[in-house]
Amino acid sequence: PSFLLAHPFVTSVILMAVGCNLCQRYRLRRPKDSEQRNEQVRRNAGIAAQKRWERLKDHQSGDTKKRKREESTPPPAPIKERRLNNPPRYKPDILATRPIQLQLWEPVEVVILPGVTQKGQALLDSGNSGGTVISERFATLCGLWAKPNERGVFQQSLGRSTIAGVVPGETIDCDLIKLEYLVGGHKLCAVAAVLPEANPKTGIKKPPRWDVLVCVEDIRKLQSSGFQFRL
Repeated sequence: PSFLLAHPFVTSVILMAVGCNLCQRYRLRRPKDSEQRNEQVRRNAGIAAQKRWERLKDHQSGDTKKRKREESTPPPAPIKERRLNNPPRYKPDILATRPIQLQLWEPVEVVILPGVTQKGQALLDSGNSGGTVISERFATLCGLWAKPNERGVFQQSLGRSTIAGVVPGETIDCDLIKLEYLVGGHKLCAVAAVLPEANPKTGIKKPPRWDVLVCVEDIRKLQSSGFQFRL
């Protein structure tokens, strides 16, 4: 140290030489560090590219499997519209679902009001060419007719008619009313005569067994609608 202090010029030369040596070493080492960093960047980029490629392959293989699964699975059946008449169905007529052979005695329903009926018994009289007849008792029960001295809301009489009695030569005066009734589910409309109660003068000794006596004209209407009846 004393020598260096005694000769400053020599000291400066030595320091300059050491500094040049250090600079030279740093210059030689710096490119090597840069190459290492570049190599690390390239390595990381390669790893990232490899991962992206693997993810792409997995995605494509997943799509392929899904596509194969969809191809192997049959398509679902189309949902049909839930409507009462889809597809259109055959609606059979009422005559096609019940016996169409009419008997001498048939159930009858007299229409009192729309949707309101009264059940009774009808006699299909092939010898009755005058007109349909309803018994006085049944007409009163249905509320279609009442005696003149009785109170209430009843159907007005359409007039009077004379029909033949049981006793030869005797006749019966009857009120006429509008009658709507069903036989075998088929609706008929007629102007019916109201047969009075038992009266010895007219030959009627007791109320009839029938409620409605169907005439030949109404029987023919039933036949034209598809029913069968032997006159």
